[in-house]
Amino acid sequence: MTVRKRPSARERAEKGDIKEYWVCKYVRENFKKLGFSKISGPFEYGPDFRGTFKGKEVLVEVERSVETYLIHGHPEDPRFKKVSVLIVLSSEKPDKGLKKKLPPTILYIDLDRFVLWFRKAAEEYRNFKEFVALRESVAREFKARFAESCGSTERDMATCPDCDLCPYFGEGTDIPPSLLLEYLLPDRR
Repeated sequence: MTVRKRPSARERAEKGDIKEYWVCKYVRENFKKLGFSKISGPFEYGPDFRGTFKGKEVLVEVERSVETYLIHGHPEDPRFKKVSVLIVLSSEKPDKGLKKKLPPTILYIDLDRFVLWFRKAAEEYRNFKEFVALRESVAREFKARFAESCGSTERDMATCPDCDLCPYFGEGTDIPPSLLLEYLLPDRR
């Protein structure tokens, strides 16, 4: 049996094989290292950021590579006509023929800095996801046990096991079960 080696964070970054979410997050947290004095975003639609670069207000798009800027159709999209800074993770430089389709300024993220940041950010994210999964597991178990012992399950308006909609839950109190659960389960503080 052959064990396939998973590419390292460095190899993935060099190829631009990291979700754009992480690249935008890196830019958001490290915009000053990229030469911006301020930045806002990322936004849901249109260019990812607005910022101040070398004293000038600019629109900024973030991509994993120059090629993805083209693949996403940004040169033809009117929302991207005023983008003047493209930030990319991959260090591959475009050929001269492609440059005319790209914003005038292309910034390449320092891969060494990105990889150090990404490893830490990915570890924090993994720990958070494990915590959330454990918390949700405890919540499901709590709800199942509560619903089993609930004296209102056979009443006309019972919505078992959706305690949040049940008119009988906590009769005489205004606390919905999901909020009660928030008090009982640990958080990440």
